[in-house]
Amino acid sequence: MKRGFTLIELLVVIAIIGTLTSLLVVNYQNARERARDAQRKGDFRSLQQALRLYYNDWQGFPNSSSGDIVGCGADKDNPVACSWGSEWKLEETVYINRLPTDPLNTDDYVYSYTQTQSGESWRLTTLLENLSDPVIAASQTRCGYTPPVGQEATYVVCAD
Repeated sequence: MKRGFTLIELLVVIAIIGTLTSLLVVNYQNARERARDAQRKGDFRSLQQALRLYYNDWQGFPNSSSGDIVGCGADKDNPVACSWGSEWKLEETVYINRLPTDPLNTDDYVYSYTQTQSGESWRLTTLLENLSDPVIAASQTRCGYTPPVGQEATYVVCAD
């Protein structure tokens, strides 16, 4: 009598392991997407606080230019655009040590700042990877934002 597994038994075991592995990989990728989305939301909370501090100091929100915050430099009367990933400092006041950048650092996922209503309001936008995140629609409704076609996953934070 020979001992061992038949070819069919080995193939069944390999198929089961392959199926379980593919399920784990998909779940791992989804978890990474949700983690990056959580980081984006956290970055926006930090920016929201920094913008409130800026408003308290200057009685208005900074201007915007091509999605950048115009509120850096040594002269408050002549501020320059702050680069994402650099320090946000105007005169001697540091509002945030490092303006956040998107965790993927791609052209598809960028942070954008827009000043609205003559310095009395602002809006931050970025795309989220988890298209089924219910916070996307809620944020758009709260801020009265209609996303462009193809960017329905735009997450929005605006001034209170």
